[in-house]
Amino acid sequence: MQNYSSSDEQLDAIRHWWDENGKSVIAGIALAAAALLGWTGYHEWQERTLTNAALAWHELELAVQDGNAAAFEKAEELASRYKRTPYADLARLMQARIALDQGDNQRAMDVLSRLISEARQVELRPIAQLRLAALQWEAGDADAALVTLSAPPPAFVTEFEELRGDILKDLGDLAAAREAYDNAIAAAPPEADISLLLLKRNDLPAI
Repeated sequence: MQNYSSSDEQLDAIRHWWDENGKSVIAGIALAAAALLGWTGYHEWQERTLTNAALAWHELELAVQDGNAAAFEKAEELASRYKRTPYADLARLMQARIALDQGDNQRAMDVLSRLISEARQVELRPIAQLRLAALQWEAGDADAALVTLSAPPPAFVTEFEELRGDILKDLGDLAAAREAYDNAIAAAPPEADISLLLLKRNDLPAI
């Protein structure tokens, strides 16, 4: 996140971040679910459930691409009917995206909060936390956003701390923002492009 001149620009940035960071996780979980279908000796009813869930997920993706007004309800049906499959959590994440695209940020936050507390796929929780924190910040509740970001999992320290730095800078707490950016830089893997992080860190006014 950067400092934006309007809430519309900030929402566009949230959507872009979502697209860039959520795709790989979603693809990995979907592939894992597909792999389950090939397990030797896997119970027939479980295989059938996973197959049906995969088909429902594909239909949901098509509904979202087509702008189907019933896409949110389709995601709810998938999440409820196939709640023991990986596709249930994916459906919740998709619900949040649908709500955001429809301009219903509160609904998106409610879905993300539920996903954080109920997700069976732990890989999705940090994605949901980052999305929720960004929306809380955009809604003017920086304190809630900082609470959401307070316990980053090891693999997401850079993303969590960068967003914390952005929020703290926006609040005028420059010392804490600098510390957060430093934490983000220190946690970044060697191959990561941290040029934007360094720019944010170095762009902070002297205290």
